[in-house]
Amino acid sequence: MSLTSSTFARARSTAAASASTAAPWEQSVQAKPTRELAAIAAWRDAPYFTAPERAALALTEHVTSLADSPDPVPDDIWDDAPRHFDERGMAALLLSISVTNVYNRLNLSTRQVAGASGWSKGSNGNEAPTQ
Repeated sequence: MSLTSSTFARARSTAAASASTAAPWEQSVQAKPTRELAAIAAWRDAPYFTAPERAALALTEHVTSLADSPDPVPDDIWDDAPRHFDERGMAALLLSISVTNVYNRLNLSTRQVAGASGWSKGSNGNEAPTQ
C-alpha cells in the first residue's frame, strides 16, 4: 500500500474549504510533524492521528486494496468516513485516493522512478526511466 501525505493534505484542504468553519484537525494540516508522517504505515497503533484522519486512512487502505477482499470496503469503514467529511470532502478524499492509486500503478507498470527524468533502455531491453 502506498500512502502519501499530499493525498490527505489535498483532501483536508478541500474538506476545509467546503466547511463553513474549519475543524481543529483541518487547521493544523500544514503543521504535521515528521513523526506523524513516518507513522502512517502503523496508523492503527500510533497515537498521533485524529478520528477524521483515521477514517481517511482506513478508507484509503480499503480502496487501495480492492482486490484483496470479497468485501473491498466494509460498511463500517464506509459509514465512518461521512461522519468526519461532508459530501465535497468525501469526493475529494475518494478522488485523491484514486488518483494516487492510478499514478502508483502507472509508475510501477512503466518502471518509472519518482523524481526521475528522461528514459533509457532498461536491463530487460525495454525503455526505462533514468535518474
